[in-house]
Amino acid sequence: MLPANTNGPRDWAKEEDRLYDLLIQYRKDLKLSNPEVPRSPSLNMVAQTHANNPFFETPDSTCNAHSWPAKKEAKFKSCCFDLSNSEAHPCMWDKPRELTTYQGNGFEVYYGGDPEVYTSEDTAEECLKALQKSVPHNDVLINNGTWTTKWEAVGVGMAKGQCAIWFGHEKDIATLPDSQTAQDGLETPGAQEQQVGHEKPNNPDPNPNPTPTPTPDADLTPDNDSRVAAIWTQCGGKTWTGPTACAEGLVCKKFGEWYSQCKPAA
Repeated sequence: MLPANTNGPRDWAKEEDRLYDLLIQYRKDLKLSNPEVPRSPSLNMVAQTHANNPFFETPDSTCNAHSWPAKKEAKFKSCCFDLSNSEAHPCMWDKPRELTTYQGNGFEVYYGGDPEVYTSEDTAEECLKALQKSVPHNDVLINNGTWTTKWEAVGVGMAKGQCAIWFGHEKDIATLPDSQTAQDGLETPGAQEQQVGHEKPNNPDPNPNPTPTPTPDADLTPDNDSRVAAIWTQCGGKTWTGPTACAEGLVCKKFGEWYSQCKPAA
């Protein structure tokens, strides 16, 4: 992933358009029964807001990258998404209603990390490729496994070494331009008013849990006895006592003093 203000794509709106096109083409190539998913201005804004306000885990935190850190001036609430705690899941599900007039729950797949330590190029192609290689994320992308309910809306956001795709089961009738974004948690333009006559939907059953992010989650940490770390899991760092070798086809990428992660070699 790319550090801020270096040589990666400067026009994030074009990269977001490219990511959406790649996602739909991927679904078409698999001949899914409903390959087209309408692009949602509301979920675009949620994805863009999160990409511009990422959460970076610390070694002692149970909060993963689906969490939201809010500045004092931000127009959204700070929250911790802990995959193992079902009471924390509304941190993800409620964000579309918190930021926009979209009335459904939101479900996120996320790829990214600290822009000060990521060094590889950040593109729509890289983002989708990484999500495809993560089984839980790929299932969300293609309505597979426990995610067979048809997606009626999708939004994408890319910024500062971050990539977020948000899905929803409710249609979005907002009509804001796709290019509108939110920066630094300070500007979150509301989507044009939707039909809101129905009650706020209940959160889905926590089983299955919302999809995890490719960045490290507590439940994805390999068994210390396995001695081989799986994709997207920790393989090194200060005080780390688990495996330092990655499975075949993966490399152990250092992201700072406290954390290294197994990523695809190519």
